[in-house]
Amino acid sequence: MYQRSFKLVCQNCSWYVILRRNGGMISMFLNNFNSCPKCKCEDLVTLKPSIKETINPLEQFKKFYYLIAKNRK
Repeated sequence: MYQRSFKLVCQNCSWYVILRRNGGMISMFLNNFNSCPKCKCEDLVTLKPSIKETINPLEQFKKFYYLIAKNRK
């Protein structure tokens, strides 16, 4: 089964973000996290999110917050 959501977790500080695959090239560039925004560690692991994390709309706001903060620097 094709999984639309995945969870990026930092191995250093346990920061995480839930990302959704939309199938387009734009979403691939928008969802680009090469390092953790909190500790700048590049050791990110991809995991399967829980059902609660997948349907929680606050997780998407969290993602946009980190993307905006990353682009402001």
